[in-house]
Amino acid sequence: CYPWGKEDKELLAWHKKLGGLRADCSALWDGDFIRAFAKDRRLAYIRHDDKTALYCAFNLMDHDDVLTPPPGFSDGVPFFGNKFEDNKLYLPSMSCEFLRIDL
Repeated sequence: CYPWGKEDKELLAWHKKLGGLRADCSALWDGDFIRAFAKDRRLAYIRHDDKTALYCAFNLMDHDDVLTPPPGFSDGVPFFGNKFEDNKLYLPSMSCEFLRIDL
C-alpha cells in the first residue's frame, strides 16, 4: 500500500534523478552491455552507444572500496558526486556511482 502523505522524500528524489539519467543518456535506451568487473559483492559494467557511454559501479560490501574504471573514463563525471580522482572511483559501502562520457 502506497504511503500517501508519508512518502520518503529522499528516496523519491533519488528515483527522480535516476529517471532523469535514463531519459538523458541514450546508452541506457538500447546501448550495448559490457561486463567490466565482478568480485565479491562489487560489480561494474558499461552501457554504450554511438553517443554516450556509462560506467556503472556498485559496492555492496560492508566497507568502502575503490574501483579503477577502464581506459576512456578518466574524464567521466560522477553522477552521484562520489570522489573520483587519479582514475580511482571511491565508493562508500552499499552504494553505486555512474561515470558518463559523451562520445
